[in-house]
Amino acid sequence: MKGLIQPKRILMIFAAILGLYTIAGFFLVPWMGKKTIIKQLGNALERPVAITCVSMNPYSLILGIKGFSIKEKKELNLEIEGSYDRIQDGEALRKKGYEALIKSEKIKEMTVKGRPAPSLEDVTLLPEERELAVLAAYEQAGFPKPMEE
Repeated sequence: MKGLIQPKRILMIFAAILGLYTIAGFFLVPWMGKKTIIKQLGNALERPVAITCVSMNPYSLILGIKGFSIKEKKELNLEIEGSYDRIQDGEALRKKGYEALIKSEKIKEMTVKGRPAPSLEDVTLLPEERELAVLAAYEQAGFPKPMEE
């Protein structure tokens, strides 16, 4: 039975593909990504860009960039370090969006009263203000609300 593919051969092919995927995901993609990011971002910003390390886990699809910096401007030195995790960061982004929505309600209230509008970062909410802002944000939200009993 030379025409049939044997299970042992299928396992060998699968192991080879999995090995190539692992090597590419952990080593090749970060190496190529680092070179591409530095080149493309440097051209777009017309400044040298540096990245210390790019890492990737091909199984959890987590990408990390460490030591990102933009060079050559004396008055500006920007360095960013961080990574993206879709599970952990999703919750933090939802909380930040929720806080921004609540704070924007207080800003609306301030502008109606004729006071200048501060930035979202400068807004602080007292507990009683927070409750009113949450209720106002809920009323204006664009989702169906449960029926009142």
